Amino acid sequence: MKTLLVAVTLVLAGYYSAAQKVSFGKIEKTDLESKQCAYDPDAPAECLYDFGEVNYFINGYSFTNERTVWARIKIYDQKELDRANIKIPFFTRGNRMSIIKIQGYTYNLNDNGEVEKTELEKKSIYEQKINESYSEMVFSLPNVKAGSVFEYRYTVIKKDIAELDNWVFQQRIPVRTSYYDVGIPGVLGFNYRVIKRQPVEEKSEDGAMGARRKIFIMKNIPGLKNEPYMSSSNDYFQRVEFQLSGVNGRPLPSATWKGFAELLLEDEDFGLQLKKNVLNKLPIQAELATAASTNEKIKIIYNYVKNTIAWNGRNSFWCSNGVKSALEKHEGNSADLNLLLINLLRDADIKAYPVLVSTRNHGKVNSYFPFRNQFDNVYAYVLTPGGTFVLDATNKHNPFYITPWDVQFTMGFLVDKEKVELLEIGDIKNKYQITTITQSEINADGTASGSAKTYANNYAKVERLSTWNRDKKVFKEKYYTTPHKEFTFDSVEVNHNKNDDSSTLECFTKFKTELTQSGEYLFYNINLLSGLTENPFLAEERISSIEFGYNQNIILTGSVTFPESMILEELPKNIKMIMPDSSVTLQRIMQKEGNSISYRVSLSINKPLYFPDEYPDFKAFFDAVIEMLNEQLVFRKKASPKP
Repeated sequence: MKTLLVAVTLVLAGYYSAAQKVSFGKIEKTDLESKQCAYDPDAPAECLYDFGEVNYFINGYSFTNERTVWARIKIYDQKELDRANIKIPFFTRGNRMSIIKIQGYTYNLNDNGEVEKTELEKKSIYEQKINESYSEMVFSLPNVKAGSVFEYRYTVIKKDIAELDNWVFQQRIPVRTSYYDVGIPGVLGFNYRVIKRQPVEEKSEDGAMGARRKIFIMKNIPGLKNEPYMSSSNDYFQRVEFQLSGVNGRPLPSATWKGFAELLLEDEDFGLQLKKNVLNKLPIQAELATAASTNEKIKIIYNYVKNTIAWNGRNSFWCSNGVKSALEKHEGNSADLNLLLINLLRDADIKAYPVLVSTRNHGKVNSYFPFRNQFDNVYAYVLTPGGTFVLDATNKHNPFYITPWDVQFTMGFLVDKEKVELLEIGDIKNKYQITTITQSEINADGTASGSAKTYANNYAKVERLSTWNRDKKVFKEKYYTTPHKEFTFDSVEVNHNKNDDSSTLECFTKFKTELTQSGEYLFYNINLLSGLTENPFLAEERISSIEFGYNQNIILTGSVTFPESMILEELPKNIKMIMPDSSVTLQRIMQKEGNSISYRVSLSINKPLYFPDEYPDFKAFFDAVIEMLNEQLVFRKKASPKP
């Protein structure tokens, strides 16, 4: 076998890509002369070439994985100069990974129209520590300005790491050519999947002793734009993903969901952490003994973990130091906290299981591929006679009975010796609920003042309470001053019962404003603190689904009084609008009595997700919703009596 492995080294080392028609260190003058991207004209920068090449070099029973990356970028807009500041993170623990052969050049046209080339100096390259496990190579390409082209390349060395890196064809800026060339020795097997919306050219080349190359090429890729209520850009970047499936012709257990679960359960940093007896050491035993229900027990244990053990800010489904260490040091990563939570729930005779999750920012799970990199965290999945709960002990403001928003309507992987399954996670019972009661008084001088109290429940409460506790200034800006720049708000008072998870979050403020005037007419908008002053859905088309992550109820109610010196031109009509699929309903009720106007506006969105093919209908209806919400009260000044 050793002789075979050495031979494979020679076969793979002899492969070179004949498809590359560009050369590092040489550039076409036309690229410097270009003023915009031909296939994405509004782009502020363009990646002209993005190349990756991977080779395995095997010697005896050890091997090295070498990945060379080369990127060439054109800057169109001065605001994009930061792209020339490069940071390349890499794993440092165990000295199994390093970055070598860093090179770079910047190209500009001088006053005579000649190409000037500036080399990246070695002294400008340095290593910077991130934490105990990761560092990054840092450098900045020299003399970069609008119109420049710069390029850099480097090689990542991985020792005895068989995994093959994924390749992302698409970026935030357009990519003219993306090229990934992978050399795979015959002793390793990989499954892969290509996520694409435009053509990908795939080439395969077979070598001696089972060695093979896979080449992937994609061209003229527009930059991926952020879209309102997009779940994760990772779901929409066009890419190819790999997972090791076999060694020496033998399939790996992790190549199936069941095998993946078995490996997890046998691992010291996952499954073996579920067998720790820790409840008898904790001060909550007496409280649990008097708990009147299973739900009360869950609440006691959940609150104990999330309020006693500090989350260190790191997410993983692998424990960093273990559940006992987390108890002793009162700190741990997400796996430490949530596997501890599962231990305690089980010790209290509550059915609890680890469920691997892919949080909203990480992207969706494809059930056909048991790729472990599809997951970025582990939560607790709890089964009771009254229902199921998904718990995350790092989420300090989320009650146990509300599914965390970051995994709403996603797929999880339940891991247990007797129970291995992919399951849908979703909570439609608890909604995003906001009610705002406003009292407004319009004055004869064209100003208005009043007070507003907002009541937030369920997902709205979790969101607002998290923001309030994190930064009170940001809270006021986000919910008050930014959406209503024409208003002046006093300080905001926030209150809730900290001992009751189901209590309402109350937010109170006073405000002042000046009415918009045109001649003898004055205008006042009652759409205050709804969060819907502008329509976020402006694009005619979109590639991503609209993912709110919850159903919604938004209510505005209140009154407006106006002086005798003004006349209400016309009371806005009572109206009810229902989207054709009945998923959105908007109702407005207006009433006038003397110089007082009372109103109630309610918006219900009873669908958490809209697919791209539903977007045109949703956009058209939402245009009408925003227009109606912003319909203003129109007053006219009474004519002064003639002397």
